[in-house]
Amino acid sequence: MVGQGEERYNYFIINHLTSEQWLLYEEELLSLLTFNKGYFLKNAVEKITKAFLENQTVQIFFANRFTSLNYFTQVAFLRRLDGVLLSLPIRAALQRELNASNTLKSQLIAALLN
Repeated sequence: MVGQGEERYNYFIINHLTSEQWLLYEEELLSLLTFNKGYFLKNAVEKITKAFLENQTVQIFFANRFTSLNYFTQVAFLRRLDGVLLSLPIRAALQRELNASNTLKSQLIAALLN
């Protein structure tokens, strides 16, 4: 089902994965997370498990794509990172996005980096 480009398949996948499956199918799921139609990516990020996010490969994937995510997906991602040990690449990507404005995004980044 992964790679079909069908939005309904993609939603089925993210809505029915177990925590173990997120880890087992990491490569396929990262490929799926490049599907950015509508609110799919935001919804997928909200379903990602903490264990999946603790993986170095996953953090590098998001570090390389963070700036291309829409604001709502960025905020969802930052919220999911709460309590996750951050790798150097994701910390560096977040540091580059931190600015002086008092937006929710900046607040979440500051909390994660402290």
